[in-house]
Amino acid sequence: MDTEKLDKYIKSKRGVNVRRLGIYTRYLLNDRMFAMSYCSVNGGRVLALKAAAAELENYRREYAGKVIPSKELEPLHWNDFLIDENIPDEIILRAVDESYEIFFGELSAHAKKAFDEMTPSYKKAIKNFDLAKVMRQSGERRE
Repeated sequence: MDTEKLDKYIKSKRGVNVRRLGIYTRYLLNDRMFAMSYCSVNGGRVLALKAAAAELENYRREYAGKVIPSKELEPLHWNDFLIDENIPDEIILRAVDESYEIFFGELSAHAKKAFDEMTPSYKKAIKNFDLAKVMRQSGERRE
């Protein structure tokens, strides 16, 4: 999977912040890391993701040698996806979504509401667009 595409996908999720520290790129939701990418010792790209207990073993069994217990984070909860090992893109994206949802599900109702207010819904965006259009048109008439 293309690392730029993956980075863009993770950043597009609601409320995600990115922090870089040395070789590590950490993806945070409300200051809690749900994903981390880095270059391994052999130069390959690694994406560490948290997974539910049932999914941890499924990934490791189905993609043996390509998905391994995390070497940088707690291996009981985190998997390392070796990005350069031809894991199908949809599997990596699904694992990113699952990790994100684990952390999003742990947010308080207040924090979830704040994220909803930060990202306007489709209808709000259309309404705001129409209002701005009307204001421009009324401003043109006054001149």
